[in-house]
Amino acid sequence: MVVEFLYHIPIYVVFLFLVIVFPVSAFLGYLLGINYFRDKEVVEHSSFIPTTILGLLALLLGFTFSMAVDRYNRRSEVVVKEANAIGTAYLRTDLIPEPYRTKAREALREYVSLRIATYNVGYEKAKIQNLRGRSVSLQDTLWADIKPLASKDRTPIMGLYIAAMNDVIDVSSERHFATDNQVPEVVYLIIFIVTFLGVTSLGFIDGTAGKKSRFGIFMLSLLFSAVIALIQDLDRPRRGIIRVSQQSLLDLQSSMKD
Repeated sequence: MVVEFLYHIPIYVVFLFLVIVFPVSAFLGYLLGINYFRDKEVVEHSSFIPTTILGLLALLLGFTFSMAVDRYNRRSEVVVKEANAIGTAYLRTDLIPEPYRTKAREALREYVSLRIATYNVGYEKAKIQNLRGRSVSLQDTLWADIKPLASKDRTPIMGLYIAAMNDVIDVSSERHFATDNQVPEVVYLIIFIVTFLGVTSLGFIDGTAGKKSRFGIFMLSLLFSAVIALIQDLDRPRRGIIRVSQQSLLDLQSSMKD
């Protein structure tokens, strides 16, 4: 499991940091322009720079937003898929004899609780690994119980139960991958750099022209910061404002009563 540096920082800290850094960079660009490059010719030949940089930034933000939304949607889909797989396996325990039936149902109820807890534990790596290990242990137990049943009963009915348990195991790996598959941190680093250069160039142009557009640059900085924070929030499956709903697993947990 790869958890990078930015994902440990609360989203509001990232937002506040960007809201401060971008206007400051614009002000530094303004000071540079007004003190060293206050020349009409420089203004005429430099006006394309912020336009080009901000155009590139728009492409980067759109591309990254699409990546984050795709990952968010995939995480949401796989939660429903896992709930359906576990629910099907639980129903098909009716097809197996005692004492395997009761043991399998108890294990599946515990398994659902572990899958919910794995999401709610946050970014504590040790706890995540512990919960995932317990989930794998339960999978091994459930699969070990299938072997003597399969050797005694090779009917299509038993095959349905085996297929259902196989789906439960397969979808767990799929969910782990979807959860850990985040937008590479280097993409955010490039966005930060391009945004920094963009607002700095805006301040520089204002300085060379002898103008002060503090409000406009601040609003742009605020907007860029909000969009970047939104993208990062979408890409944080276990924390933040936008969360992947676990309702399908919670509903399944409520319904798994004997």
